[in-house]
Amino acid sequence: MLMGRHLTTCRLLVTTRPWRTAEVKRRCQSTYAQVELQGFNKEDVREYIRKFFKHEKSMGDSLIEHLNQNSLASEIASIPLMVLLLSVYWRQVQEKALPRKIGQLFNAIINIMHHHYVEKNKDTKSTGLADHDDDIKQLVCRMGKMALQGFWPPENRVVFSPDEASSANDVEMACKIGLISQQESSISVMLDLTNRKQTTLTFFHKTCGEKCAGEYLARLADVDPKELSSKLRMLKTVQEALSVQLILQFACGSNIKAADMILHRLMDIYEPELRPIMSRYSDEKLQFEETLPVQNFIDLCLRCNYEGGAEDQFSGLLFDLFSGGNVYFFGISAFSAVALGYYLSHCQPDYIRSIKLRASGHNTDDALYTGTLGYFFRRATKELTNVPVSDMQNICKDYLAKHPNMHSSNAAMAPYAPAVLLSLIQVWQACEGLPTPQESNIAPIIDSLKHTHLEVFNIEGFRIGKVNIDNLLIMIERGNLSHLLALNVGKIGMNGCQMDRLAIGIKKMPHLNAIDVSWNESNKCLSILSESLPSMQSLQTINVNGLSASVEDMTEFAKKFPQCRSRLLTLKMDSNHMDDVVSSLLTEHLPIARLLREFSISVHGLSKACHNQLLLTMSHLSRLQWLMIYDSQYPDDMMMNMANVMQSLPDLVDLTLSTGNDTSPQVNSVTWQHFKASLQNMSKLRALFLVHIALEKDDFTDLVLLCRRIQYSELVYFSTCLPEGVDIPQDEFLTLW
Repeated sequence: MLMGRHLTTCRLLVTTRPWRTAEVKRRCQSTYAQVELQGFNKEDVREYIRKFFKHEKSMGDSLIEHLNQNSLASEIASIPLMVLLLSVYWRQVQEKALPRKIGQLFNAIINIMHHHYVEKNKDTKSTGLADHDDDIKQLVCRMGKMALQGFWPPENRVVFSPDEASSANDVEMACKIGLISQQESSISVMLDLTNRKQTTLTFFHKTCGEKCAGEYLARLADVDPKELSSKLRMLKTVQEALSVQLILQFACGSNIKAADMILHRLMDIYEPELRPIMSRYSDEKLQFEETLPVQNFIDLCLRCNYEGGAEDQFSGLLFDLFSGGNVYFFGISAFSAVALGYYLSHCQPDYIRSIKLRASGHNTDDALYTGTLGYFFRRATKELTNVPVSDMQNICKDYLAKHPNMHSSNAAMAPYAPAVLLSLIQVWQACEGLPTPQESNIAPIIDSLKHTHLEVFNIEGFRIGKVNIDNLLIMIERGNLSHLLALNVGKIGMNGCQMDRLAIGIKKMPHLNAIDVSWNESNKCLSILSESLPSMQSLQTINVNGLSASVEDMTEFAKKFPQCRSRLLTLKMDSNHMDDVVSSLLTEHLPIARLLREFSISVHGLSKACHNQLLLTMSHLSRLQWLMIYDSQYPDDMMMNMANVMQSLPDLVDLTLSTGNDTSPQVNSVTWQHFKASLQNMSKLRALFLVHIALEKDDFTDLVLLCRRIQYSELVYFSTCLPEGVDIPQDEFLTLW
């Protein structure tokens, strides 16, 4: 029906969990609308609990606190009915603690439902289950046979008939407890004008039905392993395994034999379908839609391992999940972090060399255009080739009207670069189903680092909180991460004191060749870091962007720059405070860094003379491939100097020139002609960013023609004040901002 082959005149409504939306979109051949049901967020959960415990405030507060600390329960609490059951459970248990495994949590929830039923019927002579947890477990298992039959591929259904249940008594008792509901409806049968009554059964929530199915599946490991093996062989693809992932997790948590058979079957599925692309996955070279199924499958295996609780029993089995010893997640939930942390701590896989966690926040900085999101962004842009510009502008206008909090820099794209903005919107919407950095408590992963021998650790963009940052710093100070070659802790919310501790602790990582501390707070970090430079013989990459380091701190760093000798390949230091003293020191010392491949710097606050001298120094960096000059107050001088410098930079691939927002951006035609002449000689240049720079009308048109004639690769970005009256052909909106 999605593909338009049946019932073509009907309107089709599909309800699904978020991770299946990509599949639905891919199959849908007609116009569709995607709707996300919202309205029960974390604050709603807290408000519900406060009202539930209106007369027991301390008890409600303690439940809220435990939900904050228990990632699994916090995820489950996003379902309103589950908050009720968790609240009832919290009121009844003596020891105030929530289970940390999904099987244990649902055991508790179902037992609470059973006890609640028994309490209501104490004064009656009703026959049925006694107040014993074992009885309800047996009922759950019997109902699970029905659930498994329906949920398991290829049926994939959630509605059952009474005939499928083990007995009428079981149906009656399951209804009384609340496990299932029973409904009668009238149906019309073809060629039969009489209405018939049909009775249907559904579980009160699909996850509860999956728990029942998991219990039955686990029981098969003991009573009929051949039947279990047969069921598992019916799962032939990654997609089929993901469609029953909760059933598999519940089964693993209930029976270690079942866990062993399930994980072996999952790895059998993995072998032909995923192994060939795992290296591309960990290197972020897969398309966005390919990345998520791979990641979800790895997540499923880790969760099954965690639920099974077998410590290192499956370590060798899971080896192939991490190609080249690389662990990579794009957006990671708190519960997934628990499962990964358990694997790292208990399996202690000495083959893990790299952990890269990419935050899925909807930011629009340079990280958006690299890795997984970069591929997706560029493809989304290409797909808009045949869409009329006016249509794109109208869509952008509607989107901005519905999202008034959109950053002004994004809103400004709508008239001039609607294709770029629409591509960004597609990326943001694709990320909406992923956990945000605020929802990704990666504390279990940080705690597990003492059991690893990592060479690369990247948690850029995760706001991990003061306690977790302190724990990470303690590990660094104790030498637990002495094997690290690369550390990326950019944008994690470190304060000035923590940054100072990190700069001191770096001495405990003598083999470090790359460090990224960008966009955290700065105190004396750069000064302290510069003291460590002589002992860091392998350091090749330094990223201190966005620290807003003081002039004094920048001065100390510039003084010690010669201690880097000539080994630096990457130096990023924009968005820090500059003055003429710092500029003069850099002008003097930069020529020593002859191996530099990538360099970015902010030149705001310099006199014109020092500004020009610093830019001309770039000519000594003959191996530069990426050069970014930000926040110049002298756009005309900047472009003239860069025109002269480019002749000495034959390998330049990417050039960014930017002025400050408060700067008059006009560039005269003489400067442009000189700059244009240099551009024509740059045979390797593939991307040009001119940000907040305005050209004369004829010069702008000349630039458009030049970009087309030189045939820069895939995309050329040009962010500018568009001259009035310029008529750019439609296809140019795909290459120009």
